[in-house]
Amino acid sequence: MRKELILNFLDDSGLDKISYIDPIEKVLEEIGKDISSYAKGYFTYTVVVSSTNGPSVKDLSVSSASLYIVVPEMGYDYKMFDIQYNIDKSNVTLNFFTLLTDQVEPKIINTIDDWEVNLYNSIVDILNDNLADKIFRFIVDQIKMKREANLDD
Repeated sequence: MRKELILNFLDDSGLDKISYIDPIEKVLEEIGKDISSYAKGYFTYTVVVSSTNGPSVKDLSVSSASLYIVVPEMGYDYKMFDIQYNIDKSNVTLNFFTLLTDQVEPKIINTIDDWEVNLYNSIVDILNDNLADKIFRFIVDQIKMKREANLDD
């Protein structure tokens, strides 16, 4: 008699979940979801978190987080934002990376009094700017050109 294969790796009910999500990761996840939802069919996102280890998994301390725009059709990941805590976590540095140059626009945000809202609003200000719009349009245009080239084959 053959055994039944039981797969449950997509069922996370048995996994221990860490209930805490760092504020910078939370903000980038929210922004990434909004961008990905609007750009459905063109690109998605991922958030990469860097942390320092403590004595146990519960003692992880997030030091930075980055938002990448993932363009599977082009095999391309664009690092759009990077947020880093300073050593004593009294402020964070928000870095916005332009697409085609090494130019970085850092912004320091104090982590006192509603700083998560200030961080979110700072990112939204950048995304509402003409430069971010041109970056996204450039990526979409590249995807459209690739799709048109594939239709001609």
